[in-house]
Amino acid sequence: MAKVKLKVAGRTYDIGCEAGHEAQLRSLAEVVDAKVRQVPPKSASGESRRLLLAALMLAEELSNALARASAAEEAAAKLGIDLVNLEVQAGEIIAEAAKRIDGIGADWE
Repeated sequence: MAKVKLKVAGRTYDIGCEAGHEAQLRSLAEVVDAKVRQVPPKSASGESRRLLLAALMLAEELSNALARASAAEEAAAKLGIDLVNLEVQAGEIIAEAAKRIDGIGADWE
């Protein structure tokens, strides 16, 4: 287990994490710290309240991102179905064209 020093909202925290995940943890702490700095000090009295508001802002962003990802997955699935339908239609068109070509060839004989 590795230890990482993180600075959030002006305070330093010693956090344990799996070896190799230190950089990711530092990066996440920077995101949290940036969110805390977006909360005006006057709107939240006390550090814990500012951290809570920052966490709620991040939760809202996550919720919105998950909703967009879900919508994208649905659109991709629909496109997959549409592609299957297009392939079936293309096959039918090609089969019909082949019949017509055979008919034209038979007329020339």
